[in-house]
Order: sequence, then structure tokens, then C-alpha cells
Amino acid sequence: MIDNLRVIGALDFDHPGLRAALDQITRRTADRTGLPMCLATLVMDTAQLITGSHGVSGMWLDEASGTPIEWSFCASVVRTRAPYVLGDAARDPVHATNPVVTVGGIRSYAGVPLVLEGAVVGAHCLLSDRVHTFTDVDLAALSDGARDIVTVLYRYLTVV
Repeated sequence: MIDNLRVIGALDFDHPGLRAALDQITRRTADRTGLPMCLATLVMDTAQLITGSHGVSGMWLDEASGTPIEWSFCASVVRTRAPYVLGDAARDPVHATNPVVTVGGIRSYAGVPLVLEGAVVGAHCLLSDRVHTFTDVDLAALSDGARDIVTVLYRYLTVV
């Protein structure tokens, strides 16, 4: 986690140009998959920050701009350095009681790692308020979007 925090700390993630670029990528991924919500996140030790989004405008996720790490599906992506998929989060033993599911209404999730300077700093993910079986096409769209997000993040990376 130290490398993740060091790399995240070197990002100018408050820059409006960064947010606009990441919003565009998340919109494109959502359009490619037909799923309603898509995020680019940075995962730190106690919180997950939403740095780009599509489909969450007006929702609590948008207003909060993140979640506690205990609520974060993306934390599993960072921890395992691998894609993480939940077709029905309400039936998942780990996430069934997660407030993102019980209060926020999120039922399905798929996320892939964002690797910057060798550290997994976050995830590019799709969310839905319905149960969803994620396909190889969905995961390929996420992977393509993740590559684009990493390219953008490098533009806003200061000194590591």
C-alpha cells in the first residue's frame, strides 16, 4: 500500500483537466457495455476516491466523491492486483451487508486494476443497480478503458 500512496500522492488529481478526461473515458466504457454507471477510482489506505465517473450524477456516490475503504469493491482489485467481478452483490457473503449494496442499491460490479509506476492505484469499474452477468466483452471494454485512464494519469503525474 505504501507504493500506492506514494504514486497517488504524486498525482494532481484535483486538476479539472484530469477529471474531464476521466469522465470522458468512463462515459465511453459505459456506452460500449450498455451498463449505467462507470467509475475511475483511486484507492488509498482508508478511502476510495472517485476521480472520474459516468451515470452517478445526483447520486450520493457523486456527492461524496468516494467511499470508506470498507465499502469499496475496488479495494479488492487493488489488493489482488486482478479483476474483481460481482454478478449479484446482494448474494455475495462479503458484500451482502455493504451499505453500497443495502442503501446505495448497487447490485453488480466489475473492476480492473489501474497500474501506474508498477503500483495498483485504483480501478476502472462498471456498476449496475441490477444483477448482471459480466461478459468477456464487458471486461475487454474495462481493460481498454483502464489503459486509457493510465495514459491520462501519467500526464498528471508529478514527481514519484
